[in-house]
Amino acid sequence: MLTRQALLALVVASAGVFFGGLLLSALRFQPYRDHGWPALIISDIQSPEENPGHYVYSAAATAVSGALLLPVIASLHRQLRSRHRVLTGVGTVLLTTGACGAIAIGALSPFPVSYDDVHVPLAFLTFIAIVSGIACHAAVLTSTAAAQSRVVRTALRVCLTVQAALIPFLAYLYVVPDFFDGRTLFTTLAFLEWSLCVGILAMLLVLIAALDP
Repeated sequence: MLTRQALLALVVASAGVFFGGLLLSALRFQPYRDHGWPALIISDIQSPEENPGHYVYSAAATAVSGALLLPVIASLHRQLRSRHRVLTGVGTVLLTTGACGAIAIGALSPFPVSYDDVHVPLAFLTFIAIVSGIACHAAVLTSTAAAQSRVVRTALRVCLTVQAALIPFLAYLYVVPDFFDGRTLFTTLAFLEWSLCVGILAMLLVLIAALDP
């Protein structure tokens, strides 16, 4: 079982690889140079058709970042299963699904035919699975975090509240894709995707902070 410091190092490494690869691909992404940040849709940055020659950095980074999360997920499961076996098990399955989804997204990027048909539902599945898995683990920690500081308990409750709103919102967006009209900051797909990635990192850090030292 990994220590909290080791878990933190792995999560930070996963985030560093992911955002580093994403930025390398984004800075060479021609629509970004022409239209600015609203064009920085992660799905397009990783597309071999939309970003030929440069998508590979982001695609590889996505796969590696997902792989780096697998030992984190395994360690979280071992630490939390004694507190609530069923909810921890559900959370572990969901988080593992999300991490494997990230690996698959990166691995499928070089194949344009599969990319168009599979990428969008796979991306939604990955986001929803990761957020739902974190929510399960956060619920376990919230119910057993009496010994934690007030700041940590508050952060866990905020995390759960955000997730309770985010999960149905993501499901709604998948059904109603024309939500992204680009008229405001909050209705651009680029803003949502980047915000989700940053939010997932923040929620994982909250989970680790709530673990026993």
